[in-house]
Amino acid sequence: MSSYPPVPPLPLVPADVDLRDFGFMPLDVATLMSSSLWVKAKKDPRVGHAAVSLWCKAWHEVPASSLPNDDELLADFAGCDDVEFARIKERVLSNFVLCSDGRLYHETVAKKALEAWDAKLARMERTRAATAAREAKRRAAEAEANNPRRRGHVKRGEQR
Repeated sequence: MSSYPPVPPLPLVPADVDLRDFGFMPLDVATLMSSSLWVKAKKDPRVGHAAVSLWCKAWHEVPASSLPNDDELLADFAGCDDVEFARIKERVLSNFVLCSDGRLYHETVAKKALEAWDAKLARMERTRAATAAREAKRRAAEAEANNPRRRGHVKRGEQR
């Protein structure tokens, strides 16, 4: 039997996943409503409020879906004082995983973040391709306009 501590998993999203410009975070209502955290939060609504606050904060962190592993910051992000956060911490962080980069990742938020990131990259590529096509068309039109044969100029020895 090994006495080494367990190796934390790799981060759930790549380090460059940045969704700070996404004001919208998808919420999987069916998953939320059937989660034990949410069901049990009706007995302690502070847990529900803190959990949703942390999910929202994690959405706008870089990498998206992660939070620093720092109780003082987490309490602030959750809208709690230190005593209140200590009381609810275990329940609020129940679906977060501490990863090898030292940050906490929420598994469901990470899944949604990766979907949003893929969509963002695809949109950026479509925009890049459309811009390149528009620029190529502009250059072709400019070259055509600057072509002396197209402007009515006739070379010596040619007839109109």
